[in-house]
Amino acid sequence: MVRLWAVGIVLAALSGVMVHAFMAQAQMRVDQVEQATAVEQTRYQESRLRLARLESPDALVARARELGLIPALTTRLIPVPGGGNGTRPVDPTHDWQITKPALGTR
Repeated sequence: MVRLWAVGIVLAALSGVMVHAFMAQAQMRVDQVEQATAVEQTRYQESRLRLARLESPDALVARARELGLIPALTTRLIPVPGGGNGTRPVDPTHDWQITKPALGTR
């Protein structure tokens, strides 16, 4: 009977050690995933910041100058005959048919 109790206690202790080892391995894996997630989130934020800087008005003007573009000296507005009522026709070419003759006179 004493031997049976001793074997039971040893098995219970080994089971506890095994469970603890599995939990430690799982926790290590969770820590690795959290660390990788933090690295990727930082990389994502840096990419968003870089994109925001590239899309800023100053960056766009600088890039346009690099390409040889110059600012316009004047702005020319083209009136649209019959426009301004806020309704959209069903035919998408309707606006173009009205506007095209007005463009030819300028």
